[in-house]
Amino acid sequence: MATRMKTFDCVDMKYQVQNRLLHEYETHKSETLSYFEFLRLRTDRSDWIKKFRDKMSLPSVG
Repeated sequence: MATRMKTFDCVDMKYQVQNRLLHEYETHKSETLSYFEFLRLRTDRSDWIKKFRDKMSLPSVG
């Protein structure tokens, strides 16, 4: 089986997502108490996360 060339770097993608979240948090810092609360509020608004929790039978965090 031949190895396929990756079209993206997983680690780089993770860092980009984390940097975007941190920038968004810094922009809206006065609206939340902590970075953890900011992430919780973001995930509670995500339709993708809601579907994932339903599929995995996980309760909402909020």
